[in-house]
Amino acid sequence: MTVEEIAKKIGKSASRVYKVLDRRDEEQCVEPRKSRGRPSELSARVILRMGALTSSLKSTIRRALYEAGGNNRVAQLKPILS
Repeated sequence: MTVEEIAKKIGKSASRVYKVLDRRDEEQCVEPRKSRGRPSELSARVILRMGALTSSLKSTIRRALYEAGGNNRVAQLKPILS
C-alpha cells in the first residue's frame, strides 16, 4: 500500500503519514508525544461543570466563576484629558 493510499484511507495528508513513518523508524514508536507547553489551569472536571452551566442563568455562571476565583469584569477606561 502506498503512502498516498494510506493518507486517502485515513483522511490525512501524505506529509503527515510520512512524518509518522519517519518517527516510527527513529523511535520505534507511533504513540503521540507528550504535549509541550504550559498545562491548562482548568481541570477536565471544571470544564465539564462550566459546560453544564452554559444553559443556566448569567448570574449562576458569574457566581460559579467568582467562587472559582475568577471574575467577569473589564477594567473601566479613564477618560482622555487634553
